[in-house]
Amino acid sequence: MAPSKTVPQTPYEIWHGKPASYKCLRVWGSPAYVKRVVRDKLDSISSLCRFVGYPKETMGYYFYDLSE
Repeated sequence: MAPSKTVPQTPYEIWHGKPASYKCLRVWGSPAYVKRVVRDKLDSISSLCRFVGYPKETMGYYFYDLSE
């Protein structure tokens, strides 16, 4: 994904000196199991959710809980 033939690097590579990492990108609407922070002793540890986006102010993910 180079911007032009004369510049073979992406703007991220030029600015940071290394290629961008795409390992944290997720597909919108993909299923995920998210660990519950507050739960009773006999509740399940995680719940099935859907990925809905990324927060602007911090690193992390937004999920929609299907069970609620």
